[in-house]
Amino acid sequence: MRGTAPAKDRARGRVMELRHQGLPSHEISARLAIEGTPLNPRHHHHLQHHRQRRLGG
Repeated sequence: MRGTAPAKDRARGRVMELRHQGLPSHEISARLAIEGTPLNPRHHHHLQHHRQRRLGG
């Protein structure tokens, strides 16, 4: 079984915090980049996809 990378774990926790604040996915990506944990395009797409599913779209 593969473990997750520490940076990915940190990003996941931060994403959850920012989602709880109600920020849109583009703002979450921008904040993570400013904080030194930018999302790669695949993770950004994943974030958008899950947000749309949560919103019923």
